Amino acid sequence: GRDPQAVEYLAQAVQPDGIISTRSQLIRAAKERGLLTVQRFFLLDSQSVTMAAETAASVRPDMVEVMPGICPRVIRRLSSAEGRLPVIAGGMIEEKEDIVEALSAGASGVSTSRTELWEL
Repeated sequence: GRDPQAVEYLAQAVQPDGIISTRSQLIRAAKERGLLTVQRFFLLDSQSVTMAAETAASVRPDMVEVMPGICPRVIRRLSSAEGRLPVIAGGMIEEKEDIVEALSAGASGVSTSRTELWEL
C-alpha cells in the first residue's frame, strides 16, 4: 500500500516484526506502531545520496538499506553521518568480496538473494 492505513492493516492482521519501505510516510506510520523500520534508498547519483542522508536524519528509521550495495564510499558516508543509523548494503551483491567490501566500509549487514552467500 501507499498510505499509513496499509501499515495499520499489516500491523493488526499480519503482526510483522517490521517493514521495509522506500516511503517515509510508511516508515513513520510503522514506527508509531512500534514496528522495526528499514528505509530503502535507491542511489542513482550524488544528489540521491544527499537526499537519502537528509531523509534518514529526518525520518529516523531503525536502519537504512542502500541499493546498490556495492558503493563503499556511499556506505562510509551514510554510516558515519550524524545520528549514525545502521546501514544494510543490498542489490548487486554477487560475490564474497562485495560483502567484505560493504562491511569494511561500515555496513552493519548485507542483503542478497544469492543463497550461496548466506552462510559466509
